[in-house]
Amino acid sequence: MQPMPLPPDDQLLIELNTTVATAESQRNASFLDQVLATDVRVRRANALVVDKANYLVDLTNGGNTLEHNIPEDIVPRVLGNRAVVTLLVRAKGTRTTGPFEGEYRNVRIFLKDPKKDPSWQLHFSLSAKVENP
Repeated sequence: MQPMPLPPDDQLLIELNTTVATAESQRNASFLDQVLATDVRVRRANALVVDKANYLVDLTNGGNTLEHNIPEDIVPRVLGNRAVVTLLVRAKGTRTTGPFEGEYRNVRIFLKDPKKDPSWQLHFSLSAKVENP
């Protein structure tokens, strides 16, 4: 039996979250500037909360690198023009504070705005390191 096809918005959100990981790895600030809402807040695994401007500055900081940044188990839950997406990210790299490696559980909140491209805009992201994966 064939698996049921995903609803279009679910598929878009899975693809968007995969593209976000690629954009982070490639330091593609232009793309991330488009997908991040103006008032986005990103809570990093170290509990630091940053706004869009600081997120983009950190992205392009030469002291921050990603050896790999792999999204897995992307699960969108669409509720009208809102969506909650959970995913696991396996990442390794360096920060200005030193090397890091691990698995991180992410919860992201998107709002759909048909006037934007992409129409799903990231408004909040929470990341927490998975202990004893």
